[in-house]
Amino acid sequence: MNDREKLKKDIELFQISWLLTYLSIDLDNVIKYEGPDFVINYKGRRVGLEVETCHSQKVETNSKLCEAETRQCLYKILNEYKTRISNWGEHSKSINVSFTEKIYGIRNLKKIKERIFKEIDSLLICGRSHEWKDCEYVNNVTEYPLPFNFIEVTMSDACWSTPVKWSNILYCINQKETKLSDYRARTANMNIAEYWLVIDFIHDRDTDIKCVQTLPFETKYDRIYLTKYNDIKRLK
Repeated sequence: MNDREKLKKDIELFQISWLLTYLSIDLDNVIKYEGPDFVINYKGRRVGLEVETCHSQKVETNSKLCEAETRQCLYKILNEYKTRISNWGEHSKSINVSFTEKIYGIRNLKKIKERIFKEIDSLLICGRSHEWKDCEYVNNVTEYPLPFNFIEVTMSDACWSTPVKWSNILYCINQKETKLSDYRARTANMNIAEYWLVIDFIHDRDTDIKCVQTLPFETKYDRIYLTKYNDIKRLK
């Protein structure tokens, strides 16, 4: 297993960690696996655990937009902004930036990077003068003095929660359903008694998995769980 595969597996283990706690499954009973992602010992039975990460915006826009990728790019832009103002002599402060929802509809953030920088500068100036100025992409900027020579630029990401769409859940189930027949046919998996599917929404900022409106559906998985940190909902 190379470093990239190891990182992917560690992320998947992090994603199911709350479910393991919820079901009182110790890590000693979890085996990192391939096809399915994990094998766990649960109440005397070997269970194959498959993990699917749901990116709702990516599903709904046919992979044209993805909130997780947008946030990753925003972190890089803010880190570049930090380097920029550090080179100008800024120091001993913490700056927190929040963005408008419009930012998540931009496919190429690099094209508006300078605009983002100007809006952050503008709101910093307005904050110091106690005036307010509306911006297109940056919602708010706050700065705090630090008692030591260090500068940081962070991002806050508040939003309103909305119930996860049933169509997005079905998409994720279908993505993994075809793999199940292959897993069951493998000789190495003959001692696996059940297969569970975990659909994780950790990268969906505004998705509420607790209020999902379920509809009848078919699956060959023995159990299906929706997870988002310590929010857990069993569908089957």
